Amino acid sequence: MSFNLPKFLRRTPTESLRTYFDERRLEPLAEIQREASGRELIEDLRAAIERLPDSERERIYNDFERVSQLTDDIGQLALRAMLNDAPDLLAALSEIDSHEGRALLVLLRQPKEFDRALSAAYADRLLNGRYWNRFRVRGAPPDAGVPLGERFSEEVRNLFGAFDGSGRRICIDHFERPGAGPFGSPHDRLVQYTIYVEKLPESSLEYGEDGPARRTYRPAREAALCLDCGSGILDVMSEGGKSLRENIAHVFARFALGDEAGVELVRRRDFHLDRLKRPIPFPTDAPDGVKSVMVTRLGLAPANESYGRVMVEVGKATTETIHAASERWFGFAEPIGRVEWRIVQATLRIVFHPEPDGGREKIVNVNLRMPNGSDLRNQTFRHRLVSEKYLVRWGLTAPA
Repeated sequence: MSFNLPKFLRRTPTESLRTYFDERRLEPLAEIQREASGRELIEDLRAAIERLPDSERERIYNDFERVSQLTDDIGQLALRAMLNDAPDLLAALSEIDSHEGRALLVLLRQPKEFDRALSAAYADRLLNGRYWNRFRVRGAPPDAGVPLGERFSEEVRNLFGAFDGSGRRICIDHFERPGAGPFGSPHDRLVQYTIYVEKLPESSLEYGEDGPARRTYRPAREAALCLDCGSGILDVMSEGGKSLRENIAHVFARFALGDEAGVELVRRRDFHLDRLKRPIPFPTDAPDGVKSVMVTRLGLAPANESYGRVMVEVGKATTETIHAASERWFGFAEPIGRVEWRIVQATLRIVFHPEPDGGREKIVNVNLRMPNGSDLRNQTFRHRLVSEKYLVRWGLTAPA
């Protein structure tokens, strides 16, 4: 989704914008803030930003666009995880009632940690997705969290070069992400290696001083390795396919463990959705705050055919189970319980109680697809809770 400046300005507290303009020494924009308000303020700011010299306007767009990448739950969790050593700043963030305002303050106060939060959020969004594979290493490396040296960088550069000819230059950053385990425990220790690889040159048409002109540039490809030192789990996120990610994992094991054979692929857990052909209980633990769990949609396919789907869905407001509704609608032709049909897709509607400090109930819709597809890559705390704990307890997937 492209960046939308007016929307960003509307969602950012006036005080946060004023602080940003003051610290970036953009006095004309700060003056507008003192003289206008509401819709007039947003339009005046947008127009004033467009009138700025190219370098200042581009810096504002760059700052605001990067801030917008951390305004979802994943980004906010990554921001806070990077600030464990800055309790005063964490306290200040709690006083701001806007995701944009919180991310903007971290950009101004801790730019290095802000960049690492971007890297952490990028990696988290790829978990459980098409650019992700998980590996198990034989014991966490004793020097985890330190640079792996030029030879490691050269090996990774060669892997990308063999993949598509990219990798002329490479840069690797590493940092710890305290409290970044499956449930965010402060005792967890996760080390991330972010890899920036120079891609092949691309050409684009853009406006210059003399009008439209072609410009050739070299974009960067981002990849990441995340090592959970407690469990010995290594997540590799990168374009290039499973084979490339496996090669990266083996190179990491060679340099970090001294044993390339000390890493094995963890295969994704397949779902057991046919358990939902009959109503099942959904037991939960009271401290997790789950109010109710309900199956709202089931997709069925003939067991001996590759194509064709039947979708059965109940409304959000109903208290009738999907099985009861299907029996009432279809009678003896009810499809869910028929042995010749298998469930290939399911949606669970999970309602969480309001937080202790107030607010409304939180609803999480979890979509599961055979054999192991899902939207659990969202990686909010509640999604991780469902993914790592309750799908196993409910018998919908195998234990890790």
